[in-house]
Amino acid sequence: MIQPVRASAGPRLLPTETSVKRTPCPLQVPGDGAKAETWRLAREMYHRSLHLMEDLRDRGILDAEEIPEIETMKAKIAESDAALEERHQ
Repeated sequence: MIQPVRASAGPRLLPTETSVKRTPCPLQVPGDGAKAETWRLAREMYHRSLHLMEDLRDRGILDAEEIPEIETMKAKIAESDAALEERHQ
């Protein structure tokens, strides 16, 4: 029988809850970090991570303690969307 593997074990394929919480949002990065391109790239990264985590959850590979990270990814995507929308107004 295949044993579930923690998504954050071994090489870092996914951001862990700690790394997501510590990752500054693009508007907090000094200098040119607040450019729309930075927000688009951040959104893309969070979106890819979300899809991967949802796939792992659906296949029963994601540990129960890692499932809340899915909501964290969704919040980061919403934050990026809001910042992009604000920049287009």
